[in-house]
Amino acid sequence: MPATVKADRLVGTSELQQILGVTRQRIFQLVAGKDFPEPITALRMGQIWDLDAIRGWATRTGRTLHELPAEWPPAASAGAPPRSGRTGQTS
Repeated sequence: MPATVKADRLVGTSELQQILGVTRQRIFQLVAGKDFPEPITALRMGQIWDLDAIRGWATRTGRTLHELPAEWPPAASAGAPPRSGRTGQTS
């Protein structure tokens, strides 16, 4: 069974752009390199990496990482139903 990774330690290409401070095109170049960490999985929206693996890679390659915004991961949008799945109920 695969190891479990917390959702707040998962990053996609948008987050990689932010923490590496590079363009989307450069992300795809880095990902194609033989020393870049393998993604955990791929979804329709793109590949997903473990942030700890990216941090390790950055350390090994001498890269500086930028911090993700304080609100990361972003909260559910205002129009989204509550995570409990309950809609329209009051306490």
